[in-house]
Amino acid sequence: MIEKVIRLNENIALSEMQIQQLQKTMPDRSSLQEEEEQLLREIDALQNKFYNDKEIDPYKFVILLRDLLSSRNLNISKYQTIETKDVFLLEFSVTGDALNFAEFLEQVSYADKYWSINTLTINADKISDLVQAIFQATYKTINSESN
Repeated sequence: MIEKVIRLNENIALSEMQIQQLQKTMPDRSSLQEEEEQLLREIDALQNKFYNDKEIDPYKFVILLRDLLSSRNLNISKYQTIETKDVFLLEFSVTGDALNFAEFLEQVSYADKYWSINTLTINADKISDLVQAIFQATYKTINSESN
């Protein structure tokens, strides 16, 4: 009986040491709560990079891109919409200064919302410093990765 009590006391002491070691390695509740709040802020920031359904539609996106291209003095020779069940794309054919086109691409890359240029074909003329480009662009919505 005494041996059993001694073993139980040893097990209790071992368990208490294990609990102390676990408590040392576990983050405290306030730290976990702060981390959760930070992650929620990051999720919110990422979600804000997507358009919501009411914020944009294909027609507004056409106007947005046309204005952006025009502000860079890029001449639109042709544009068309390509729409399928799951995908909406704008295809533009533009001509203009190479630097202006590069700045346009930079603006698309650093836009407040997610845009993508799915295809891009460039024909550059060394002598005139002009580019002819054909590209397909679309925007991303929070509800569907296909737009």
